[in-house]
Order: sequence, then structure tokens, then C-alpha cells
Amino acid sequence: MERMIKVLLIAIIVIGLLVGSSLLTTGAYFTDTEESTDNALVIATETTMTLLDDGFELEPWDVNWDGNGTTDWRHVNWTTHSGSWAVKCQSGYTYLTTDNLDASGGTSITISFWFNIKDLNKGPLYVQIYNGTSYNTLHNLFTYPGAVKNTYCYYSETITDSQYFCTDFRLRFDGSGSRTDTYIDDVLITQE
Repeated sequence: MERMIKVLLIAIIVIGLLVGSSLLTTGAYFTDTEESTDNALVIATETTMTLLDDGFELEPWDVNWDGNGTTDWRHVNWTTHSGSWAVKCQSGYTYLTTDNLDASGGTSITISFWFNIKDLNKGPLYVQIYNGTSYNTLHNLFTYPGAVKNTYCYYSETITDSQYFCTDFRLRFDGSGSRTDTYIDDVLITQE
């Protein structure tokens, strides 16, 4: 048994030496094909930064949605996608707008959320984004591909237009034309 342990230890040491020496010689096989004169190796990395992650579970619920005007949307604890709460737009309601989000310096912004519309024939409800000067419409949720009434559906849009990479980027839901109940939950806005 003792002899077996010694043989095993020697095998581990030999393998360690072989691996270590191959790591030391790996540099000999690297070919530098860059054309810069500073001879530096640059590794590109992408990082994703979360600008907003809100399932409306906070108290007050509109803590991320009250900096650009008070909303008339309701905080509800039924018909949620996840957690205990969602927000609801019903006939006669107007806007739900995020606080200003610093989206400067990025290359893309991705907006995603879940929505549930009671009746797809009683729209529109617009998803809009702010470029520092004006709001522009991305979609009407009532005609969004894959929208199904009375079912939570996933929305996702990636923006690469640089006009939106500003310090006061906003997402706004415009429900002023809607004549039915619509629920929004699990809003996520990220930037790369």
C-alpha cells in the first residue's frame, strides 16, 4: 500500500512537471501578427451593464418611474408574470415613464419585459424611447409579433442607433389610446 502511494505521488509530480514545462514553452508557439509599433497585446471585452431591473416589487413601487412625471398606472398584485406585483394600464390611463437612465458611452441598449393584454382589438399601447430631445415609438404592443391576449408575452428590442446613447435615456409606455387592461412586469434594460 505504501509503495502504491509513492508511485502515485511520483506520477503526480511527473505530470505536474510536464504540464508546467509545456506552459512555459507555449510562448514559443505564439506568432505576433499585429502591425502596431507599441507591441502590445489588446484583448477586447464586452461588458453588460444593467440600467434598470424592475419587477415592481419595491416600496414605493414607482421608485424607478417617478422622475419624469407622476403616472396614473396602477400597482397590482394579480396577473403578474413573476413575483407578487405588476403594473396595469387601463382605459383612460396615459404614460408610465422611467427615470432618466445614463446610457452614454455604449454600443447597444436592450429593452425587455413581459406584457399581458386583455383584448388585442382595443389598442394601441406604444413602447417609446427618448433620445434626449423627443420620444420615438418602437412598437405598438397590440400588434407586436407573438402577442396573445390574456397571456404574458415576452418583448425584447436591441437599439444600436447612437442617438439614444445619452445621459437621460428613458423608456415610456404610452397607454393613452388603449381601451383595455394591459399588464407590464419584469422590465430589464441593459447596455453594452
